[in-house]
Amino acid sequence: MRLGRLDEAEAAFSEAAQTGDIWSLTARVNLAELMFDRGRIDEAMQRFDEFIDLYNQANGRLGPQDLVAVARAVEALGRNNPDLFQDALRALDEAISLDPSWLEPHVRLGNLFLKKYDSPSAQEEYSVALAANPNHPRALLGLAKALEFDGTGDATGVLQQLLEIDPNNVEAHVLLARRYLTREGHEAAREHAEMALVVNPGSLL
Repeated sequence: MRLGRLDEAEAAFSEAAQTGDIWSLTARVNLAELMFDRGRIDEAMQRFDEFIDLYNQANGRLGPQDLVAVARAVEALGRNNPDLFQDALRALDEAISLDPSWLEPHVRLGNLFLKKYDSPSAQEEYSVALAANPNHPRALLGLAKALEFDGTGDATGVLQQLLEIDPNNVEAHVLLARRYLTREGHEAAREHAEMALVVNPGSLL
């Protein structure tokens, strides 16, 4: 999806969602998120809503990958019902308890906290992931966003570190372009904006 090849991504997610393996629920929530991003809101929200019944009927039998998928779906439903935020947190906590070594739930928790303007809690979760893997791209991205939110720390340095690991990270290029632009670094802003557009022509829309 980073390359803007949305039709191909949708076809791949649809196929993967039918496999029934441990990642099939991840594919289902990927598909719903893609539909939402493409403006098919009602269809996406219906798919997200299916995850609530799935969780309630599982009676604790879901694996960590499934629980993260549930958390993502519930987070999306939280746009209309903010009370579901706690349900998303609970699903991620359960995923961590099942597999403490998997870093994805920590990064997702960090993103959730940051959406709720709780930067200290977000940074704590990103730090857990980065302690285990200092080059975790999404943890670095989340940390940079948290530092930018606080107006403290070196968000630019963290984003530059991320781009050393993942030179095609569109979101990092976009964030750096905006940071340089607000500081009148027009040439650097243009460079990062152009890099984002090379990777994904729709990234600045």
